[in-house]
Amino acid sequence: MEGCRIKVRVECSRDSTQGISAVCHTLNGSTAAGLAFARFYQRMPGDSGPIKGFVSGALGWLVMDLIFFPLLGLGLFAMKLGLGLWPALFSLAMMLTYSVVMGTVYGMIYATNA
Repeated sequence: MEGCRIKVRVECSRDSTQGISAVCHTLNGSTAAGLAFARFYQRMPGDSGPIKGFVSGALGWLVMDLIFFPLLGLGLFAMKLGLGLWPALFSLAMMLTYSVVMGTVYGMIYATNA
């Protein structure tokens, strides 16, 4: 075996790396958002879990569309994509759906423990 060499070359298509990136982004975002929501639930404005979730989702959406989209080169509210307000409205719907459901669940958890 002396003088033998094994070379391994791994090639990823652009589609597979984008898929991996999307999964990592989703896991990080949902984990970070869930932990932050749990940490600040008691101090959030609103009387019920869904209202607290709505406030959290709206703030998260503003941060995403005013800070992270421009950092990615998409412009404010992703307007540089050339799709009008649709990307911003879609991201708002996603954020509100996730955060209102999360608020509802945390509201039930805190109501049970109270």
